[in-house]
Amino acid sequence: MEWISREVFARLGQDTGEELLPALVQIFVEDGQQNLLAIDNALASHDAEELCLLAHTLKSVCATYGALVCRDHAQSLEQACRRRDWLIIQQWVTQLKTSLPHSLMAIQDLVSEPRLMQG
Repeated sequence: MEWISREVFARLGQDTGEELLPALVQIFVEDGQQNLLAIDNALASHDAEELCLLAHTLKSVCATYGALVCRDHAQSLEQACRRRDWLIIQQWVTQLKTSLPHSLMAIQDLVSEPRLMQG
């Protein structure tokens, strides 16, 4: 499975500058891990509003970095939270617990590739 869109990620590198990209990826990874913990906490306390906000934020950030699978999962979670459909919410949180870590690893691998933005 392609966890990160190379095209979107390359565009981010062009927009921000290749030299800044590793620092941005590190922030994305750290924030992603914290966001996943916050999602777990909000799920445990049945806080649909907090889950919705977290999913919305994650959706936007993932789109920016090209983590499109994760973006889609976060979008589906956000929609389920708006409906307060706890069975579906649980399913999408489970999906995010897979897609986010895979996306974070994939983006770290991409940023470590030599001359990423060349070709």
